[in-house]
Amino acid sequence: MNPDVPHGLDDPRERMLLYLDGTLPADEVERLNARLRSDTARRGEFAEMVLQQVQLTELDHAKKGAAPLHERIVQLPIEAGESKMRKPPRRWIVPLAWAASIALLLVLNAWFFGPTTGEPILAKIEANEVSIRRGGDSVPATIGLHLQPGDVLRTGTNDAATLNFGPENTGLLLSASTKLRVASFTHGKRLELHEGKLEASVARQRPFRPMIIATPQAEARVLGTKFTLTTTANSTRLDVSEGNVRLTRTSDGARVDVPKEYSAIAAANVYLAALPKTGGILREYWTNILGDHPGQLAREPAFPDRPNGSEMLNSFEVPSNWGDHFGDRIRGFIHPPLTGAYVFWISADADSTLTLSRTEKPEDRTQIAVADGGPPQDWDRHIAQRSNPLTLEAGRRYYLEVIRKTDTGLDHLAVAWQPPGGQREIIPAEFLSPVETKKGRR
Repeated sequence: MNPDVPHGLDDPRERMLLYLDGTLPADEVERLNARLRSDTARRGEFAEMVLQQVQLTELDHAKKGAAPLHERIVQLPIEAGESKMRKPPRRWIVPLAWAASIALLLVLNAWFFGPTTGEPILAKIEANEVSIRRGGDSVPATIGLHLQPGDVLRTGTNDAATLNFGPENTGLLLSASTKLRVASFTHGKRLELHEGKLEASVARQRPFRPMIIATPQAEARVLGTKFTLTTTANSTRLDVSEGNVRLTRTSDGARVDVPKEYSAIAAANVYLAALPKTGGILREYWTNILGDHPGQLAREPAFPDRPNGSEMLNSFEVPSNWGDHFGDRIRGFIHPPLTGAYVFWISADADSTLTLSRTEKPEDRTQIAVADGGPPQDWDRHIAQRSNPLTLEAGRRYYLEVIRKTDTGLDHLAVAWQPPGGQREIIPAEFLSPVETKKGRR
């Protein structure tokens, strides 16, 4: 027992009981407050004690014949023609006061007991080309270094670095070729991602003190989540895996709230919207099938529900020299960044068909292009490889599918598009998402 503390007050639970009874000495109230700030378990115990106190008060009123609290609240006596509600009888004052106290306790808990705003610390370095500029000087990038406002951290082409914000559980993983500037961390964490990619796991931040990460095209405002932010010279991409992040485009102030498993792209002339997370397209394959026409794959008993295997493609292109005597199906959704006319091409060394749905339903698809051989990415060998211009809307997704049957050869296959005002390119992963299979796998 601590001799400097009155008998019984060295037990935190005893302090809480005395506080609820209104008999805790004034100088001990602050000690209890400090303990609750630092001890999550004690805060939960204290909340339970408050609720028990309310229940006991209700029980006492029940013994005296009073109606339950919720009935006493809704059954306030109002006489016909009255324009104002009468003041609540005295028997309601204590329960209502406790209810108000609980609400206040929850608000104060969120406000005062939120995580402490941590300072960025260099926690991990991969390889040795991580550099830090402080003012006009170079500072050695050493584990445990506390970064200061104005510091610029840069990773090399084969490097990565991790920042932690102690004592809270917030961390940033900077990928290779990334440049990050620490703007401020006194009134919330303010960072500037000039180029590259970072993955963030952010603990819940205090009210009005969010983490804000600015890029050349946008600003991400975070109160607690997990996400990836990637910026290039022309665009910023946000992918959210937990929580919710608000992305604001710098050029016009347009903004969107991006929830879990969604993404958004901020760039000039790109529709800003939260879309289901993109990043690839599904390829399924059936092996040991003779012939070189897609119709032979369709006649297989195992097609379409029992492929021999599957994989995710990070663009609409299949690796060459994959094998012999097989057929495959590549399917998923495209997410056009602009509203306008798109043209599609297919290139393959074997008979292949490209179909597109004007909705997200596979049953609505129609054939738009075919390929029957030729060198890799020879887009204009046959006119049938090219689709007519097709008007697509930004913010929507459209089902796209390729069926191919190959016997022997290079096995190359790719699908390209030309967006409105853009150049022809193989459709990149950021505009593709996979379809769910019947078994729930991708």
